Amino acid sequence: MCAKKLNLAEMAEAIAAKAPAEPADTASAPADSATVVATGDSTKIRAARKAVGLPQVSFARLLHTPIAQLNDWELGRQAPPGVAVRLCELLIKDPDLIKQFD
Repeated sequence: MCAKKLNLAEMAEAIAAKAPAEPADTASAPADSATVVATGDSTKIRAARKAVGLPQVSFARLLHTPIAQLNDWELGRQAPPGVAVRLCELLIKDPDLIKQFD
């Protein structure tokens, strides 16, 4: 079997030709798992944590979520679920709500 030499430029062109066209409205396009989806939501997660004065480990424990998950939300690697965003919005408005958590 004879292996063909790889030409990176040709490979890139072939991949680009097969790739679907970019959607006109990227805000409504679903993000794949490797895409950074940093939005206001990731900012809200971090702002709420800072407002209540907790490190990531404690805040993740409070939300019953793994620390890696919280970190992904804050860095925009994954979109946080709506309920987490809403809770964070409430904590930003009233950080004393944290006292009602276990």
